[in-house]
Amino acid sequence: INNGRMLEQGLSDWSYELGWPREGLGTRNADYGQLFTAGLYRLGVSKDFTIETTAEASSAVQRVGAGALYTLPSQSVGQTAFSVSRDGEGRQGTSWQVSVERSGFQHGLALTVSGASNDWRQVGISASDTAHRQAVASYSYSHADWGQVGVSLGMSDSDRSGRVQTHNLVYALRLGQRATLSLTATRVRGPTEATSGTAVSATLIVPLENRVLTTAGATSRDGRSEYFASFSRTLNAETGWGYRGTAGRRVDGGYAEAGTYYQADTYFAAADVSAGARQSAVRLGLVGGAVLAEGQLFASRKVQDSFAIVEVPGYADVGVGFQSGNLSRTHADGRGLLAR
Repeated sequence: INNGRMLEQGLSDWSYELGWPREGLGTRNADYGQLFTAGLYRLGVSKDFTIETTAEASSAVQRVGAGALYTLPSQSVGQTAFSVSRDGEGRQGTSWQVSVERSGFQHGLALTVSGASNDWRQVGISASDTAHRQAVASYSYSHADWGQVGVSLGMSDSDRSGRVQTHNLVYALRLGQRATLSLTATRVRGPTEATSGTAVSATLIVPLENRVLTTAGATSRDGRSEYFASFSRTLNAETGWGYRGTAGRRVDGGYAEAGTYYQADTYFAAADVSAGARQSAVRLGLVGGAVLAEGQLFASRKVQDSFAIVEVPGYADVGVGFQSGNLSRTHADGRGLLAR
């Protein structure tokens, strides 16, 4: 199941994609795989039962799958999924997944178990990276005065890493009116010394005014220390700027990252830079969308939620939005697209 939200009875949710999977990210420039297409369709059969079908195809891999999301007793939700694949040499494989999740005000519990045959394939994931068996169990407890504690156990078995077991313990506590301190201990056990280790970390998060967030943290991993400090300003639903910056030190030396982002009515632009002891990178991005409705084409940001057409006949450049937010403006004919 790609989307864990239940749908109301009779409602549907679908998407189709066409592109090239990115390969060797951060190691090779402009390295893309074979052209692929993919689709997703979800339908709310009832308030307590949602079904899903998926499909993807390239010249090297074809895969189809089906799944269901359903309510269980004790305010729990279950998921079941199954898929079959076929590669370019005619080898067929299967995968499956079963999960149960329960969320409450104080207690949270989740369990996921999945498996895949040796010949199962998926677009964009190599055969050696496929986890043939995987299981994750987690439990969390929240208290208004004492904070939140969580514990999780995981196991993954793949050709590249072998069998890896993970144990994780997290404790988070509110400090004052805004700040939060998180303490984490992690133990990883793999088939070799290189894939095993223990790490403990502490992270302090302090929100400021105007959507500005400051964060500082330190980690000790097998006797080696790392630390960082960062700040960021998130975007809101309207137009405007956002930014982020991070500086710190890893095991291999110091590093720094920075980014700036601008959100307009019809597009989202991003620029990021990073520099470290072994690698430097520059990333630029521009994302937009288009909606064809009521016989008219509207430019928009990426469309991933609902939208509405607003009509104010005879009035151009009128701001429209939701509650106090101005999310769009009408065109010369008095029509405008209101996203989300």
